Amino acid sequence: MAARHRAPAGGQATRPGFAPDGAIGAGLRAARMVELARVVQAFVLPPGILLIAGLLAVPLLPPGGARAAAAVAVLLVYVAALPALWGTLLHRLEWTYRPPVEVTGQVLVVVGEGAATGRPDFPGSGQLSRPSSMELLTALALYRQSRLPILFSGGAGRSGAGNEALNARRELEALGVPATAILVDPTSQTTYQNARHVAAILQQRGWTRVTLIVSAFHAPRTVVDFHLFGIAVQPYPTDYQTGPRNRLSWRSWIPSAGALDTAALVLNELLALTVTRAGLRL
Repeated sequence: MAARHRAPAGGQATRPGFAPDGAIGAGLRAARMVELARVVQAFVLPPGILLIAGLLAVPLLPPGGARAAAAVAVLLVYVAALPALWGTLLHRLEWTYRPPVEVTGQVLVVVGEGAATGRPDFPGSGQLSRPSSMELLTALALYRQSRLPILFSGGAGRSGAGNEALNARRELEALGVPATAILVDPTSQTTYQNARHVAAILQQRGWTRVTLIVSAFHAPRTVVDFHLFGIAVQPYPTDYQTGPRNRLSWRSWIPSAGALDTAALVLNELLALTVTRAGLRL
């Protein structure tokens, strides 16, 4: 006869493989404490502490224009640091396109998103930004799958920045991509220039279709610019910062420093996209 599982003296019976009720309760309490610590942290560090200071200062001001202006300033800071707002707008940008199942281009075109000079990297010196690194890894995976050549477009976007295309070529070669399969445009400094310079290279090579590897948030504007030059584009977005579903929680309404960064990214991209669609060149 099989032995029965007995409850320890003074305790409750537990099934083998299951945590005791006390352990589950302790885990839940620990999770709640972590959530509470995050909320406290949000209001102890900027921008939360600035909002609290502003809210405390507004009633101390004399009634009139100064108090109203201070109240508006506090509200604007809250909106600028609101994850719910900027996360939703970023989600709409990023999910304009989805990664395709099959690559149909004749070449893998990568539009760089920044690099730094002088920073140690493998191998040598000069480091791609996080978005550029994600694009490079996506291009590497697609190259190994399709053996299509890689064309990396991007120069030094600002003074002191590293050259995106040259850093990418060094890293791709170190990762085993033959030099004959890598083309670079090391001079472009804007998305419009990316498209123009890539179009010239495509014409030289007789290519008309590209698989465009680009950060998801940047894909809508990049596609518009490439279409200006008559290039047949298959967008292949990567480096997503949001998931397929834009799920909001109570934490989405707590101001954060990260939301300020997202706000700057989204506003810049929406403004540039509007200007590009208006026919202006950036």
